[in-house]
Amino acid sequence: MNKVQKQQGDVNIWKTTRLPKGAKEIGTNVVREGEVTGHMHEIVGSDFQLYSHDDQVVAKIRSDDCELVHPEHGPIELEPGIWEFGGTHEYDYDRRSRRSPRYVAD
Repeated sequence: MNKVQKQQGDVNIWKTTRLPKGAKEIGTNVVREGEVTGHMHEIVGSDFQLYSHDDQVVAKIRSDDCELVHPEHGPIELEPGIWEFGGTHEYDYDRRSRRSPRYVAD
């Protein structure tokens, strides 16, 4: 199975087949707030619902007009289905003192 994956700044986006068991509805359209600028990655459109599961946001998109928007990045089209959102990691190969991945701050 080919997994559809997209990225907007520090947010990774991938399509999945179903909502995780135990996912809870959240009453917002904000997927992630930028740690540096405070700008938000938000979903806009006519028919969608966001859920939270294990500190991760999942969206159930029901309409063809939904996009993930952010003031510093171009919009990302989200086709109907289930989408998961997660942070982007980077690894600094030149740092000798600490060799662990870290989240990218947008």
